[in-house]
Amino acid sequence: MDHTTYVPTVTWLTMWVALYLPDPMECAFPYGHAVFFFAVCQQLAPAASWPATILFALGTCLYSVASQSLWMHGPAAFWLCSALYFMTRPDSDHDRWRLAAGLALGLAVLTRPTTAFFAVATWVALLVQRQWRGVLWLTLGGVIPAIVLFHYNWVNFGSVFLGGYEVDSRAESPPFWLSLSGLLIAPSRGVLVYSPALLLALPGAWMIFRSGNRLWPSSRGILLAWLAASAATLLFFARWHDWRGGWCYGPRFLCETMPILCLLFAMAFTRLRSQWQRQSAVALVVLSVSVHLVGIFGYGAYEAWQLRHNLPDQGRCLFALKDTQIEAHARGLIHQLTGIGKDVR
Repeated sequence: MDHTTYVPTVTWLTMWVALYLPDPMECAFPYGHAVFFFAVCQQLAPAASWPATILFALGTCLYSVASQSLWMHGPAAFWLCSALYFMTRPDSDHDRWRLAAGLALGLAVLTRPTTAFFAVATWVALLVQRQWRGVLWLTLGGVIPAIVLFHYNWVNFGSVFLGGYEVDSRAESPPFWLSLSGLLIAPSRGVLVYSPALLLALPGAWMIFRSGNRLWPSSRGILLAWLAASAATLLFFARWHDWRGGWCYGPRFLCETMPILCLLFAMAFTRLRSQWQRQSAVALVVLSVSVHLVGIFGYGAYEAWQLRHNLPDQGRCLFALKDTQIEAHARGLIHQLTGIGKDVR
């Protein structure tokens, strides 16, 4: 499919967001992933390209977290979106696209090692499909970034795989049920609270499972593999000693799952037939974007709220329905705009 009509428009939109919203230098690189994501949607779910891309770029933690500070989530998501684009092109079986996908995945792992779930999942998907030539080129593409990462870890930390994470304390890991439910539904950390439009990712995933090869014959294997990688990422951080992710707005540990989750939203959106269903989905996108706009522009409340909730309770306070992070940032934004209420800074 020819994307020449759409890509300049998306590029202009993302550049506008980067220039006119907070921290333009930090926005500039992360928002490159929106262009690749839009191109993926145009290939797999064209009818939902715009709502899904708006959700992806402005209604997830990639906006309120990755674009606002020098986290590695933004660059990692950029490389993942690049790889997903290369792997879902109509001519993705060409050697050059497999090589490019391998390089992008390797750079994603070099940027943020936990993206290895997606690299391994892609490799396994090609292996299961017996695409031996694709496996070879994918592997070759990732060799140089892997060598750089292993060498860096070995020289600086004395371990090829653990790197700087070897010194982290894991003596008191929280209960699995606490961290898993917290990452999903905690009022002050859950992904479905901060991006409620991702509720549609659930029927989107079901569509991939039950469709066989009818809807996306050339991409279904990769989509299933990345869905499994997202689940592995969720479970990994649910077992992490600090599932909260430190001082941040929303579930930053799940930033790298946003490309596939927002794509699942797009797939579910295309199957909505009635007008009220589509309007409800758009309303969820608007709500998601609003939550993250509040997170950015209500930043005056950030430090005070973090200090109030920096408790040795393994994150249980994040389940409280009173004084949630979103509420605190909303109060801060209202005070900043109107002067009404207590100054939370």
